[in-house]
Amino acid sequence: MHGTWRSAAVVAVAATLLGAMSSGHEARAGDGGMRDLYLASRDDIGKVMRRLDEVPASKGGVFVGIVGGMAWLNFVERLEPRDALLVDLNPAQVAYGRCVVELVKGAASRDAFVAAFFSRPFKADEAAFLAQRGDLAMLHRNMTKLEDASLRASCERDLAMIADATYDEATKSLVVQRNKNGRYLQRGGPDSGMPQGYNFLYYGRGWLASEASFARTQAALRAARVRFLASDIGAAPVDGLRGPEVVFWGSNLSTWFDAGREAYERYAVRAHEALFARNEAARLSVVSTYRRTMTTRFVPFELLAKGVHLDASAKVKRHAKGKRVLELIPGKARFGTELRASESVVQRASEPIDRAATFDVAVLHLLNNSGLKWWREDRDKEFAALYGEVLKRAREVVILEHDRASGDFDDKQRARMIGLGDLLRPLFPLLAKERLALDLEHAVGEGDTTRNLVLHIAKK
Repeated sequence: MHGTWRSAAVVAVAATLLGAMSSGHEARAGDGGMRDLYLASRDDIGKVMRRLDEVPASKGGVFVGIVGGMAWLNFVERLEPRDALLVDLNPAQVAYGRCVVELVKGAASRDAFVAAFFSRPFKADEAAFLAQRGDLAMLHRNMTKLEDASLRASCERDLAMIADATYDEATKSLVVQRNKNGRYLQRGGPDSGMPQGYNFLYYGRGWLASEASFARTQAALRAARVRFLASDIGAAPVDGLRGPEVVFWGSNLSTWFDAGREAYERYAVRAHEALFARNEAARLSVVSTYRRTMTTRFVPFELLAKGVHLDASAKVKRHAKGKRVLELIPGKARFGTELRASESVVQRASEPIDRAATFDVAVLHLLNNSGLKWWREDRDKEFAALYGEVLKRAREVVILEHDRASGDFDDKQRARMIGLGDLLRPLFPLLAKERLALDLEHAVGEGDTTRNLVLHIAKK
């Protein structure tokens, strides 16, 4: 017995899920469920593996991911995290994830896992199974709409098993029932005739590529603290995120539907805020199947020069020295020649940037606690436009701003600042094409505890 994992919430959502499933359409934000209980992930295995290659090589860190179609097991095999938190809004999906993990941990081998997954020896009919073109469940979509009373009864029985049973042979058979036609263990992917998207496990690829890769995955799951949570990922806890390595795998949420994208970005921002507040060395990789990877290095505070201006100047100079620099300022304060740039142009942030200007680094020197108004009407809108322009035209951007988290500011002063979340959100659309590397650190402020933030953004 592997412990009880009752999920009474599954029963509560069963009617909603069944209603969405019987309607015969893909659920979207606000529908309350998925058309099919388990088709919650559409992660192309080739892109998953390419995203893995963009994550800095490390082992023993913290991993947070979406349960979805279990593509996160590829990250476990590669990264061997010490702590893994798997989140899904669908309680039935969470229960399914727990079940698959227990099957992996208890299997004698890769093929034994597959046999348990399908309740039949794999090798005995491997050739026939591989010869089948496409996913039978997808080719016969009408069979999965649960318009037939017997199919509806079968689904209700499966839900009851998840909700009421401990992890035993009866519950294990649930996985078999939902997978015996091959819709969870595809062979090869879209390039081999499989319908694009419904990849889930991909036998022969990733963590199921070989007995050795399966054994590494199994060992990693046994060694790690693996927890599951039925929650909106945007509201998932961030207090357990500790360096030196943290990876957030958002599956396909950033591109699937608006509510999923918003939740994905919200968690990424909250993770940045939590790690930055700790002032500890850490590295956070934000990964999504159909977007490039953003990796942020959190640099503990170190005083490089005495004085508010000089410390900030020293930290910005590391990214600007010897390069062509455009420095945008709110008023009179500037770094100018202090940055040791090969070329340097300083202009007011409120002025249009010369279309003919070329620069390697844009420095947004936007400390505005002094009340200097560089915007004309709508600060947030004008900043977003300015930010977007420099991000498109420069390979690097450095931002100097106050840290809203500092206890030295009142609410009125904080309202004049551009928060860390507002600095990060415009970066997410860039990930459609660009891989980004960020450095985030504090610079000394006006008082003993006041800190400014220096954010460096580089396109890889």
